[in-house]
Amino acid sequence: MRNFRRLYLGMILSLFCGLSLGKPYEKIVLKNGTELEGYISIQYPGKKVTFMSEKAMVYLTSSVVESISSYDSEWSALPSEWQHWADENPASVKTVGGKKYLTLSDIVMRTEPDQPDTLVAKKDSVDPYRNIREVPPRGVKILEKGAVIKYLDFAKTLYDIPWEDILMIKRYERSALDLTGVIDVVELCSGNVLEGQIIEQLPGKQVRLLGNDGIVEVIDLKQIAVQKKKKLNPNQPLSEQSPLLEIVCTKQGKKITGVIVEQTYNRSDGDFLLIEEKGKTVKENSGNVVEIRKIPNPDYRFLTDLLVKKDEIWINRQKGEKALVDEEESVMIVNEKSVPVTVELRHAQDTLTVEQQDNIDNRNIILLKLTQIEIKKRGECHAFTYEDLVTQGSRPFEVEVSKNQTLKMLYTIGEGHYILYKPKEKTAVYLIARTSDSASHKKYKD
Repeated sequence: MRNFRRLYLGMILSLFCGLSLGKPYEKIVLKNGTELEGYISIQYPGKKVTFMSEKAMVYLTSSVVESISSYDSEWSALPSEWQHWADENPASVKTVGGKKYLTLSDIVMRTEPDQPDTLVAKKDSVDPYRNIREVPPRGVKILEKGAVIKYLDFAKTLYDIPWEDILMIKRYERSALDLTGVIDVVELCSGNVLEGQIIEQLPGKQVRLLGNDGIVEVIDLKQIAVQKKKKLNPNQPLSEQSPLLEIVCTKQGKKITGVIVEQTYNRSDGDFLLIEEKGKTVKENSGNVVEIRKIPNPDYRFLTDLLVKKDEIWINRQKGEKALVDEEESVMIVNEKSVPVTVELRHAQDTLTVEQQDNIDNRNIILLKLTQIEIKKRGECHAFTYEDLVTQGSRPFEVEVSKNQTLKMLYTIGEGHYILYKPKEKTAVYLIARTSDSASHKKYKD
């Protein structure tokens, strides 16, 4: 197997700052055992890929290594990824003078005559990958040594990998609570249509599709006529559900940026169908495509669901407790012993999110802003009447039901004391909404 190239990010690191995917998107496994977690950033059809790795478990034959220098790094000075790994692997940590240390290493590679130290990935002046230097691994943890060297690396690194060196590409499975993502739709030459998530690909051979029923379908690439993508969350734009954007580069130098939503297979005149960032659909012949790049999507907005039990109510992802409400002469008084949910507002008017199990009674919940009135022998109290619920109660401006049957209702809310009231059950949740400035905190803290 030929050696793959490890490319230092250098000046392009800033391009990815703030565009983290939150978790690795896919894993690439090489025939020599190396595993890289991240995403394919460039595909050169039939030739190679460039992989953006956030975590790498690399295997090297000792013959390509010139030398290894090791040193102890104090635990408190380590990046968070290494601290987390060290916590899970306490045997790798040594303690000296009450301080914890992790031994890391720098590896010096042998320079082959036909492989210079500097690798220019692209000569295009607008290409962010230009002038990238090939560098040896630094600050890695050696896990095996001898005839084969195995090391762990958390540095964000680009790897150039020939297609023939790839054993498989794995995609991380979605959680049942994920509300953001794309569904893979595979149309077979037989006419059958399969839906789910492609979780593994053997280049040039087959894919494994995790179906919506939980069963994995192994599909020969020769069986596939068309592969499509569609939204996982019908209430969210596709532009916010794909963690990566594709840049399709053609022989004429054209670059189309968006999400590939359809690709035709096993035809010389196959096409790519791509939805651009502005929503326009563009078709491009696959034979005209020389390169496909992927970049983190700046509009990606990851949403997760909340599994709510029968009698639970969640307000801005805080669990609410039933308020104690006393009724005196048709006036409903919020007992001072009630525990409120505190809602921090980012603006004077903000969005309140209420989540419950989906049923008719929960859909009829009313949000009401409370007033302070003088109650005999009680003093000033936060109270309301049934008439207030009818005439002043607020209904949600948006209602959604997730695939897990979680009812989500959105309200507009300002500063003040509120009650969420269920008319049929005659139960309520008490909440206080306030902005973060000190004056508001003082005003609404009691």
